[in-house]
Amino acid sequence: MTRWNYFLIQMKWAEALKLSIQIYTATPEGAKYELSDKVWSVMEFKLPIWELIEHSCNVFQSRSPPKHLVLPYYHAIIKQLDHYECVSPQTWHNACEAARAKLRKYYNMEINKNTTLTETLLNSKYFKEIFHTLCVPEEQLRMIIEFLHCKCTGMQAKKDKSHCAPNSPDYQSDTDKLDILHHLNQVLMESTQVFSGLDEDEVLNYFQNLHPVGKGEHILDYWKRQIMAGDFPTLGKIAFGHLSIPASSACV
Repeated sequence: MTRWNYFLIQMKWAEALKLSIQIYTATPEGAKYELSDKVWSVMEFKLPIWELIEHSCNVFQSRSPPKHLVLPYYHAIIKQLDHYECVSPQTWHNACEAARAKLRKYYNMEINKNTTLTETLLNSKYFKEIFHTLCVPEEQLRMIIEFLHCKCTGMQAKKDKSHCAPNSPDYQSDTDKLDILHHLNQVLMESTQVFSGLDEDEVLNYFQNLHPVGKGEHILDYWKRQIMAGDFPTLGKIAFGHLSIPASSACV
């Protein structure tokens, strides 16, 4: 599981019980284990948010709190992060930039691996974990996995047939491979928007009817076409935004 996806899972998990934890940490017993504002101000600009979460929890654990306070403290951390995100937009900006750098590095790593895309996606433990965390219905998850499997298998078969010869008419470039990875990660990175403020029919339709990038078509032009066609208006804007950062310019 990548560090970014670990962070995403922690955030979604925290949000699920946020209200009850806010009430709990407002009690004298819960409040005495919260970190001081001074500690938070020191860490705020020096660590990406996921490391901030880990570091804060380590500090909390070092104080040997009662076991029943360990899990709730994760949610107290999210509450504190919310506060700093309101008063300091730079915190969220830094987190987004760090996440994008991780994502670009991940794309490059997967594209340059000597493995099939099917292995990359379907054997990744975090794939199922994240979708389950987002409360995607089991049947929908199954269809998504099957669709990706068929798509990836077909792409790999064409590439094997052409012996990876760039000049072959059957050659399958890494553009399609990158498209699938973006296709998955766009939904993950925008999970809150997709699964709470977006029509699920649009998401499902996208997974079931993904049209390949045309021969010689730039991937940004592909998404412009999708937006103009009106089939995937919201997902198209999300995709266009993320794809505007070239995967080949990863910050490592």
